[in-house]
Amino acid sequence: MASHDDVIAASNRVADEYRIPRVLMLAAACAESNLNPNARRPANPADDERFWPDVSGGPWQQSVRFDPDYRGGSSYPGSEEVERILTLQRDVVRSAYVAGANLAAKFRDGTETDDDENLIRDLFEYNWPAGHERPWTPETEANYRRGLKEARAILGSTPMSPKVTYNRDEPAIAQNDAWSCAPTSARWALTAVGRHPTEAW
Repeated sequence: MASHDDVIAASNRVADEYRIPRVLMLAAACAESNLNPNARRPANPADDERFWPDVSGGPWQQSVRFDPDYRGGSSYPGSEEVERILTLQRDVVRSAYVAGANLAAKFRDGTETDDDENLIRDLFEYNWPAGHERPWTPETEANYRRGLKEARAILGSTPMSPKVTYNRDEPAIAQNDAWSCAPTSARWALTAVGRHPTEAW
């Protein structure tokens, strides 16, 4: 039986293969299942037809309806097909690859940073693709923020600094003596990337 450690190991492996932040992969599993490989929604299979299509399983709680191996239609396909897919989703490594492909597409949207706000938007889109990076409910937002915080604690990671923007048109700073070429050049370069050291510096 898979453990939390198995979920973390699979999450990190797949994140590295897809070249996305480990914390993004793990945050999705923390929020969706609390790293439970056998998570299921709804908990009682007798409720599946009533919940359809919101029937999902595995650490990343992928929808049965949109699983790559699903063979049914848009209507409830019956308990046999649902259980077949849920069994696949309990395979931690397979589940990680399905989630990784999904999250990689969300992450590579032109803002590929691992700061919390960018990752939270990716997670919202993972949860609700039609929501245009907004949360389904305030409770959804709180849950994903919790998942991201827990993932950072598990991995011991902190966000990168925001992207630095270089202003190629920054006016030159002239040196005012014969010996300060290096510090004046450094001051000009720092100013061009949004830092503002004083002349006294």
